[in-house]
Amino acid sequence: MPGVTKEQIQAAREADLFTYLQFHEPGVLKRDGPNFRHKEHDSLVYVTGKRYWYWNSRGKRINALDYLMEIRGYGLVEAVNALAGPAMQYSFPSRSYQDHAAARQARKPDRCYLPWQKKCATSYVSYLQKRGISTAVIKRCTQLGIGNWLNQNDRQASLNMGFEALKDLAATLHISDKDIAYQGTLAIAFGARGSGNAAAHYEPLRKVINLTKMHGAGSLAHEWWHGLDDYLGGKMGAKGFLSDNAHLYPPMKKLIDAMKFKAETPEQAAKRAEVKNARLVKQAEAWADSAMKYAVDRYGDDAVKEQYASLKAAFVSGEPGSVDKLSDLKKTISGHVIPKSERDQLHNYERIMREIKENPQPTPGKTPTDYYRNSKKMGENCERDGGYWESNVEMTARAFACFVKDRLPYQSDYLVGHAESCVTIAFDKSGHSEVIRAYPQGEERKAINAAFDEIVADLKLEHIFTHTAEIPALEASAIPLKDGGQLSFFGSDRPSVIGQLASARAAEKPAPAPKKTHEPER
Repeated sequence: MPGVTKEQIQAAREADLFTYLQFHEPGVLKRDGPNFRHKEHDSLVYVTGKRYWYWNSRGKRINALDYLMEIRGYGLVEAVNALAGPAMQYSFPSRSYQDHAAARQARKPDRCYLPWQKKCATSYVSYLQKRGISTAVIKRCTQLGIGNWLNQNDRQASLNMGFEALKDLAATLHISDKDIAYQGTLAIAFGARGSGNAAAHYEPLRKVINLTKMHGAGSLAHEWWHGLDDYLGGKMGAKGFLSDNAHLYPPMKKLIDAMKFKAETPEQAAKRAEVKNARLVKQAEAWADSAMKYAVDRYGDDAVKEQYASLKAAFVSGEPGSVDKLSDLKKTISGHVIPKSERDQLHNYERIMREIKENPQPTPGKTPTDYYRNSKKMGENCERDGGYWESNVEMTARAFACFVKDRLPYQSDYLVGHAESCVTIAFDKSGHSEVIRAYPQGEERKAINAAFDEIVADLKLEHIFTHTAEIPALEASAIPLKDGGQLSFFGSDRPSVIGQLASARAAEKPAPAPKKTHEPER
């Protein structure tokens, strides 16, 4: 097949459709109980427990390549390039479900469709050329990965600040520059990809971080972790992010456990045991009443009622032989013993009640962390379908930003300025407000940071990261934007952002016009 290799086709078949839809068609996903359903194609269901898409109307599974070809109308070459192409020179803008619906209603036979409808780079370039945009401009914007909102000064400043922040990250983790780019596999776009209110996002299919103008400032560490999570997933054999497959890597499993659970205090364990025991007592009494109460009430003797109450109290306290005494009482007043199936269940509760009495001090277990609880609350208050804020992928990214913030010896706003910005106010039915902070704090944060330290150390032992004990001093200079439009994070000096901005703005400021006077000309 011209244009694609067998290896690329195989890689496209193995691409995760759910991840593709999350980043390129986020509006088409909707919750359906524990699963997800496609809004445009209701018969497409993502089975979360088994991690595959099922096409109900066709009675078959479907992968990302099938989706692009059979549902979106891509050709094989275009579909493979979209999922696993070597260059990825052209991006197809993502559209929401509402955008798709509006576009379908507005279609005309003679219309020149945008690339997300015709799905090929040729029509993309042709459309822009018909709008009067030159080929050179199109090529340059594609190479740079920089949106058209950036003037030259903003472009240079964004590159400088991004470069400096990544240098800060390398110094904090004591890793080399190439480790920052996952051995050269990571790309960064400034305001060129995506739209909406998101400050930044990571695209796993193209291995690129997008920072949206200055809204993305402060989110770089968060998105960098997404990239590392995806990179490690490929290293460890996970089809997707490693945090979603933490069992493949013990340090990651330890991190997930530290984020979601913590040891109970004795007071918490006692309260939990009290609630549990009260529920068990209520269940045991219900079983006893189910087996005996009808016969006792029908007999209608007060002495029998008192005897039953005494035997039930003994049963609830776990007294040995209490079930047999209850069965004997029923035979006396009705002529029938308690059926064997019911007696077996009552014997189980008798044993449970006895164990509770013999072991009054409960063993402390685990309880959800405040970070996990608050993340769930954030999802309940800030999203319609849920599942985003408390996901392993997002929780690890937010926790990593806080980890870097704590380990930094100085302030780095472009890197972690948004680390502690996930805050909202929720109101209950009575109108009382509660501040929800969906990031780790206090002792929980210390435990999570220790888990991150262990991951970084282990990655160095496995030679995925390169250990550097000392970070060399970096001279202040601007990063030149080369003719090719590509920025390298290797082998350049650390820039001075403030100095670059000051000099650039001073150079762009026009000379003041001479003041007018009211004196007559001579």
